[in-house]
Amino acid sequence: MVDFLFREPVRMQPFALNRRPSVGGVSECWDMSRLLTKRQLNTVKGIPYHPEHIMRLVRQGKFPAPFRLNDSPTSRVFWREEEIDAYIDRMASSTR
Repeated sequence: MVDFLFREPVRMQPFALNRRPSVGGVSECWDMSRLLTKRQLNTVKGIPYHPEHIMRLVRQGKFPAPFRLNDSPTSRVFWREEEIDAYIDRMASSTR
């Protein structure tokens, strides 16, 4: 029961949001500036949609889906900048 007190300590890597495991055990860094918030969709990328409209488009499969950094339903949502750039390119090419 108290067996865990006598085990050798496990070396833990410090938790960092900008790291993820990759093939071969080598970790790649995530560039946190590549994650966009709802506000940054407008200010950085010029997407003028209201947040409710964005989520409506996500449900319809017409806009990239956001993700959360943790499982809390109240946590902030983010979009990957590459996916937003691809969306903008796709919309620009469809209007030509």
